[in-house]
Amino acid sequence: METIKIKKNDAVEIQISESEFNGRKFINVRDYFLDKNTNEYKPTKKGVAMSPEIWEQLLLELKRQSLI
Repeated sequence: METIKIKKNDAVEIQISESEFNGRKFINVRDYFLDKNTNEYKPTKKGVAMSPEIWEQLLLELKRQSLI
């Protein structure tokens, strides 16, 4: 999966990526801030990692409630 980057404002972007831990896959959604010293985005503590199955359930529920 290619990392998806969504600009939140001039200093923060949301990054969506895939990772693996203990043989299990996760989808991560996390805020990254722009480090002005290095001009690179670095992760913050604001984010969540869930299995693809949980993300699928979340998306189905959001659709069911007409939120997306």
